[in-house]
Amino acid sequence: MKKTFFFLVICIVVSSCASYNFAKKYYAPSTLFHENKFSSEFDVLEVLVHDKDGKTFKATDPKIDNNEFISTIHPIKNYIILENLKSSLNAEKIRENKKRYKEIHVFLKDTLNKRNSIKIKSENVEEIVSYIQNPQNIKKEIKKVENRELNGFLKFFSGAFGLFILGAVIVALILIAILNAIYNAIEDAISGFCYIATMVYRSADSNEVLILRRFRDEKLKKTFIGRLFILVYYGLSPLFVKIFKNSIIVNQIIKRQLDKFVDKLKYQNNWQQY
Repeated sequence: MKKTFFFLVICIVVSSCASYNFAKKYYAPSTLFHENKFSSEFDVLEVLVHDKDGKTFKATDPKIDNNEFISTIHPIKNYIILENLKSSLNAEKIRENKKRYKEIHVFLKDTLNKRNSIKIKSENVEEIVSYIQNPQNIKKEIKKVENRELNGFLKFFSGAFGLFILGAVIVALILIAILNAIYNAIEDAISGFCYIATMVYRSADSNEVLILRRFRDEKLKKTFIGRLFILVYYGLSPLFVKIFKNSIIVNQIIKRQLDKFVDKLKYQNNWQQY
């Protein structure tokens, strides 16, 4: 039981762990122009250009040609981070906008006018900021984040289900402890009486009663289900005896069934006499 408990706790902890590191990373200007890095994945990335005055532009259809960054740009009004963008990029902002893990921020040394097309060389770039941790495996990193988002519900469900199972196990353990305590208390109180069998056979020392008591002590007490039966039996049988002890029909019906059961116990266990 302890192993199951710890296994459930581990499952819950693992299911709640993040699979991607949302940490900003700075790159040299040359990274933007490297053919095997960002520029090779412009089709899946969103490039944002920031000039020295803090204005932000979105680059459309960017490409690298003759060591120049060429793109059509469109100004973005009221950008979410208008001031001190490089120091403000952080994981909290990423979680506010899930698409930002695809962004590449290009910071320029110059001021941009609101013209539609630009050509930027490496010497015009101050630095690159992105959440991409490895620009040579961009699609793999993006896929990892997308999978995490797609599987978010499953992780939540598995964590909730794990908590439910854990709670059920705890409740079951508590119930078992309570039932065992009640059983022990009743067992101490009954002092060996077998109410219904004694009512039917008219004697607590009859051979049938002694065999039934032996069955209780040697068989039922060995299992939890048996102890639960004993618990229910001794909880209800005194009231049953009080109501039906003078009923000849009830006594005959019960005696007929108990006789068959006693004969079966004698045969299976060789209990001819107690």
